[in-house]
Formats: sequence, C-alpha cells, structure tokens
Amino acid sequence: MGVVKGSTKIYATIDLKKAHVGRTCMISNEPIDPHWYESFHIYCSHMAADVIFIVKIDNPIGASLIGTAYFPIMDLLDGEEIDKWLEICDENREPIGDSKIHVKLQILLANGKNYEPHRCWEDIFDAISKARHLIYITGWSVCTEITLVRDTNRPKPGGDVTLGELLKRKASEGVRVLMLVWDDRTLVGLLKKDGLMATHDEETTNYFHGMDVNYVLCPRNLDDSGSFVQDLQISTMFTHHQKIVVVDHELPNQSSQQRRIVSFIGGIDLCDGRYDTQYHSLFRTLDTIHHDDFHQPNFEGGSIKKGGPREPWHDIHSRWKGQLLGMFFTTLSRDGGSRCSLDPLMVVFAFGFPETPRKLQELGFNPWWQRRTMEMMYTDITQALQAKGIEANPKEYLTFFCLGNHEVKQEGEYELEEHLEPDTDYIRAQEARRFMIYVHTKMMIVKLTDIEHIFYTVTPRAYFL
Repeated sequence: MGVVKGSTKIYATIDLKKAHVGRTCMISNEPIDPHWYESFHIYCSHMAADVIFIVKIDNPIGASLIGTAYFPIMDLLDGEEIDKWLEICDENREPIGDSKIHVKLQILLANGKNYEPHRCWEDIFDAISKARHLIYITGWSVCTEITLVRDTNRPKPGGDVTLGELLKRKASEGVRVLMLVWDDRTLVGLLKKDGLMATHDEETTNYFHGMDVNYVLCPRNLDDSGSFVQDLQISTMFTHHQKIVVVDHELPNQSSQQRRIVSFIGGIDLCDGRYDTQYHSLFRTLDTIHHDDFHQPNFEGGSIKKGGPREPWHDIHSRWKGQLLGMFFTTLSRDGGSRCSLDPLMVVFAFGFPETPRKLQELGFNPWWQRRTMEMMYTDITQALQAKGIEANPKEYLTFFCLGNHEVKQEGEYELEEHLEPDTDYIRAQEARRFMIYVHTKMMIVKLTDIEHIFYTVTPRAYFL
C-alpha cells in the first residue's frame, strides 16, 4: 500500500453504502506493505452502488482515515470472481499517489438468482389455501371482508376471494380453523357502535356464526380483587395484541404427505387498513387496491367517497419455521382455542381510563395518546434538567419526528363522490397532498453466538421472544 510511515496499527473495513459489514484485524509495524490475508463471507441484501474498502490507522481514541477504495457492484453481477488492485482515494475520490489495495470479490446469489422480497399477504393466502389439517389465527382484529391478493400484475387462482370466504371454505374441507380475537368491551352505544377501536369483533362473530370455523372472542379476564369500577376499566383497557397465523405446510422438495408447521408472526393484523406497499400511497391507489379498503381514522367522517389521503401503514411481519414454533403450537392447541389460550395481555390505555371518549373519536384515538406520551416524556426531561440546575429547552434533548408522504396529483386519479367541509384538517391534508405514515414497525435482532439469534417483534402493547 505504501502510504504510512512509522509504527502504526492499520486495519480496513468493508462497507455497503453506510453499512459496516466487515472489518479486518489490525496489522502492526507493517506501514509500507501490510498484508491481511483475510476472507469474509458476508450475507447482504443492501441497496448499494459500490463495495467500499476503508483503510484506517487505529488511534488511542478513534481512528484516522488513510483512504477509501471503491468497487462497482455492477461488475460483480455475472457471478465471476474478480481479482483486482483498487486505487485508494481521498475524500474527493481522487487517487492518493500510487496507493492501492488488492482484493478478490465474488457474489454468490441465494439459490442462484437475485433476491426477490416476499409479499406478506400473498404468502399468508398461499399458506392458508394449502393447509390440510389446521389453521390457527389470533389477532387484535380480524376483518372477513378484506382480500389478501390485490396486485393485478401477480394474479393467483382464487385470489379474489375474501378472507372470510377463504376460511369458511377451508373449514368445510375438514381443516380445523380456530380463531382467537380480542373482545372489545367498549362496543356499546354510549361510546361507539363498533367500539372505540373499531376491531369488527361483533361483525366477525356474526359472520362465522353457525359455521365450521371455531371463533372465540377473548376479553381481558377479571379477578375478584377489584371493585366494580376497576373491573369495568380493566375489561375495556386491556387486550391481547398478538397477530399470529399458524398452518400446516408441505415440506420443501418432499412428498405433500409430509407436513410441517409454519407461522406468520409480527405486527400486522388481518384487518382493514393494513395492506400497503413500500410506496405508502395516499391517493393513487384509491381506485385500485385500496378502493374497498379505505382507512382514515384521523378525520371525523373519513371515507372513500370523500377521498384521500388514506392512512398509510408501515409494519413488519415474519415467517417462522422449525422447532421454535413448538411453544406457539402447544399454546394454541390447548383447550381447542378456548378463552385465554394466549394470555399475555397488555395495556391499551397507558395513563388510565379516558375521561373524554368523544374526544378520542374526534382525534382518531392514537394522536390523543401520542400527545399524552410526549407530554409525559418532556415533563420527565424538564424535571431532570431542573434537578441539575440546567436551563435548557427539553427539545434539545428529545425530538419527535413523523415519517410522512407527499404525492403530486396525476391524471386519472379517483374522483370524489362527496366534497369536504371547508376549514377542516381533512380538506387541508387533501389540498396539501401530504399525510403522516403510521409506523407500526418494531424489530430487534440480537446475535448472541455464531449460531444463536433472538428475534423480537414488538407491537405497541406486546412483544414476543
């Protein structure tokens, strides 16, 4: 390499865009021509234009940059091994003298082809359609009127069937269909005809009444320790919040007579307002995939007839296979899906029972609690600053950001059937063509050893290990 003089410790990192995916050991006392002789097998699914090699000098605190080398990803896509000397450049990507780094690179594609992301709801449709023995579903909300296959460029046989029709058909074929859904106890005329949370629990119950689908509403179980008022609060304040689909599935590359258990676990309920794409469209899908699934709880009277913006949904789900599913399978099987087969119940009303349910409806529930949460957190920071005698704005220590989307109007978009009232947040959002994205995603992957990982998916009121 020949760029450093004196006693040093030199190392290199391998980056894909801003992601550090590899690092060499430190080479001491080889400033002129260091040799690492290290190989890396890196699993990656990054969006990047170059493989980046950054050469650094280790310091007692931090590191000093020697230079950076770049290798275009496009030159690797044919799968051949590349053996090459790369120029080491400065921050302006200008070569630093004759300095170079020698690398060998090769891309090995999984299954010999480029990665294609899975489609969550399409995979769930396929899994339910192919189940032969069992379909177990638990959810905070399940809506029978949604469809799981909506992309007209990827049609599937029978893909236009609703979830309710699909489950009834599988039950009639002899598949055991068990469903455990939260019982929203706020479903009374005083508050809202379909409950504060609009989970469709009574609609779904009526839909499956008298059918072969074993459907159970699961409320928060009460005990004998509280008063009548406390019991009333608990029954409306607590929910089970799991979103799980468990099915039997054929083994890969084996006879269809051999089956395994596959489960979909994460943050996505099989209900209205959850289907979305990475584009998080506000207006452009109102005539297509979201015409019969318009969800906008933030404005009073929000409906497809009044037009967008719809509330985009950003979430994460996972597909589990193997022995890890044993605990879910055992738990769901116990008592044939009776009440409290799954019992981790989490707080919905984190600050007590709401005194103004009408206000909750006007604000769409979540913004009201978000404001309360922000007030609580800023109060804690203010008190901590005052205790230390620090005069500062709490926003210097904590800032909230909201992911949003903006769409320019295009020809041929959905035409409104009803016009909005002037001077409302609804019409202001419609005119601005902007709206916030509901980010429901919570995930953490922790690597404990070379072969052991813990995967968490966290929903607003629950998490799984």
